Amino acid sequence: MGLRQKLFGLDNQTTQSSKSFEVWQEEDGSIQAYQNGNPLVAGEVNTATGVISYLAGNASKNFPAIYGLSLAATDEAVIFDQADDGRFVFTQNDATYGVYFQQIAIASGTIGSLSKTAITASLGTALRNNTGTLIGSLLARDAWWISPTRIVFQGSGTGAYASKNFLWIANYNGSAWTVGNNSPAFDNKYAAVDLGLHGGGHEVEVKALHHRSLGKKDASTLLFGEYGISATNTSGTNDQIRVLRSTDGGATWSALLTWNTNAGTHEVRHVHAVIYDKHRDKWLICIGDEPYSCVIDWDRVSAAPPANTAPANFWQYEGWNVYKVNIYGRTGDISLHADSRYYLTDNSEVDTSEAPMVRLSTRHPLIGQKVGDYPRQNGRPALIQCEMPDGGALWASMSEPTDIGADGYRAFDFLYTPDGLTVFRVAKTRITGSPGAQAATLNNIAILKGSGAAQVYVSGITYKNSRLLPGGLAGTLVMNLVPWNGSVTEINATA
Repeated sequence: MGLRQKLFGLDNQTTQSSKSFEVWQEEDGSIQAYQNGNPLVAGEVNTATGVISYLAGNASKNFPAIYGLSLAATDEAVIFDQADDGRFVFTQNDATYGVYFQQIAIASGTIGSLSKTAITASLGTALRNNTGTLIGSLLARDAWWISPTRIVFQGSGTGAYASKNFLWIANYNGSAWTVGNNSPAFDNKYAAVDLGLHGGGHEVEVKALHHRSLGKKDASTLLFGEYGISATNTSGTNDQIRVLRSTDGGATWSALLTWNTNAGTHEVRHVHAVIYDKHRDKWLICIGDEPYSCVIDWDRVSAAPPANTAPANFWQYEGWNVYKVNIYGRTGDISLHADSRYYLTDNSEVDTSEAPMVRLSTRHPLIGQKVGDYPRQNGRPALIQCEMPDGGALWASMSEPTDIGADGYRAFDFLYTPDGLTVFRVAKTRITGSPGAQAATLNNIAILKGSGAAQVYVSGITYKNSRLLPGGLAGTLVMNLVPWNGSVTEINATA
């Protein structure tokens, strides 16, 4: 005998039907479907909900599975990204490969037993800004595989460049990895772009929020959204925020969108994510926080609105559209599938009861619809996800200072949706060590390439207080996707 659990459900709010449809796994393990609370019999058809057919008790059911998580492996490497050929790019807190987060490295093999090679040209003590001034040292914060021979990585400096951030290119020339912006050699150690740079200077704390801050269409076409969080910035003076574009694989960048440069005006706070929608050949840009939260849709070819155009007015420009309804437009990521686009909102206010899940239209105009609330714990709003091949998605939360550990300790929650309509809190993992008072976010969550939907990895680095390993260390968790048993699994819960 097991736990009776709901596997799948659609109601009249999401189907525009007067009927409801639910699938339950009964205590004896059998599968049973219900229409308006009445059990369906074998062979009965439910067309109102989009379920073509259902055979009661048939294990080969035509609704998506719900996955939970179990820990498979850990590694002290903070995995930033995985290339199509399976290689990883990472940093770590050691004297060799990551040089205490001052260098990036690459690795092959399996997390937990990686074969690692340092990219010595990326060592921060030799890196420079985009005009050639040494940055002091490096705190590596993220990296992205652009092609088998190109990596873009992001980090900050020290001294005069403390908390000031940059993008660099690491380029493989056939015999060695080099770093620089001087194409085709790429070996002068110069940054490709100084994040937060404007006419009045170079602002602090303008960086990537997480891995979705950079989006890639192909090996040439990239977008990057600046995430600015300095509390000392003044509207129209030093709070510029940009969406940057590169058409040469990150070698050079220009501003696609610019906000907050007119004195006395403020159009956005920062960019949460830029995401290429391969199913529709469009870009999605996520803006936060209140009162500016929205999702922008761009057709990829139309001219950009003028600088300092409020996102709420983007619909007036050919090829641009916007969805904005208070917290309904606030998200750190979007799950993209052939027939759906949806997200869990980044709503972390403890005094706000709603935790909406929103589905976006897949065609013009851009319309959003709340389809329900997800099971958010106070202080743990969903922020980043990875898509599952069957239309589902696994989301990871952040941990705000308002996360007081009411269920035992401060943690990241993992939430699984099989369909973009129903959401289950399936697991949590402890923020190890002493979490402190700052917010904590993960760098990345992704399906391991070559393993199908069998495993996912999550990574975090200490500057975001994302300590995942025992002893309060940064690193990476590998988790197996397993059939969910109906309970919230505690993963790596040792302090």
